[in-house]
Amino acid sequence: MKEFIEQFTREKLFDENDILKLRSEFYLVQPELATILRKTKHQTSFIGIYLGKKKKNFIPSSYLLEKLAKHTKNKVSVNDKGAWMFICGKHIYARSITEFNPQQKFNDLILVLNKHNECLGYGKMINRFDSKKVAVQNIFDIGDFVRRERKN
Repeated sequence: MKEFIEQFTREKLFDENDILKLRSEFYLVQPELATILRKTKHQTSFIGIYLGKKKKNFIPSSYLLEKLAKHTKNKVSVNDKGAWMFICGKHIYARSITEFNPQQKFNDLILVLNKHNECLGYGKMINRFDSKKVAVQNIFDIGDFVRRERKN
């Protein structure tokens, strides 16, 4: 999780003592609660605020993405059509981008925000933002939750 966060910001978002790892999942937990849990032999399934899961790659929670959006310059804002297409699992075309950081580099991870500054997910910059091609390749979006539920 730490490596994922560092791709967006060097700022310390959480105190490491407040992060609890259960199996492959990370949770933000109040210090008092973490202390109690460590003293007991109880095996909990989840606790606190879900931050993400480490599989092959780290999969962040929407809470973590929202937190990152406040502390990073690696982000783009998109228009309504771009936002809708992104949460449907599509990539972002440059024409949908309304704001961006001109210092962004190819292959950087970028948060995708709508016009209300709500984080919709993240992707990778694969073309310039002023091109007519796909500029941001979708890696994860909030629509993923809905698509997963529909498969079950």
